[in-house]
Amino acid sequence: ACPPLECPVSKKPYLYNPAGLIITGQPGRLVLYDAEPSHGGKRWGLIVNQAGPDKPLEVRVILLPNNALPAGPTRPDVTPAK
Repeated sequence: ACPPLECPVSKKPYLYNPAGLIITGQPGRLVLYDAEPSHGGKRWGLIVNQAGPDKPLEVRVILLPNNALPAGPTRPDVTPAK
């Protein structure tokens, strides 16, 4: 069985945005990230990037800057990962 897709610190499900969010200074799009800044005031996330046609998909884990995500309510296209 798969372990739950939740942060081991906050115990909240990771947030998934299939369209991805653009993060300044990062190639690709942020598709999965912590629901809360539970890691020293920051969030971990997955950036997905395809460098070009016929190129493999690149997935990177990054520690997001404090201002990387907009403040306020969660966007409607973002759902908890299952």
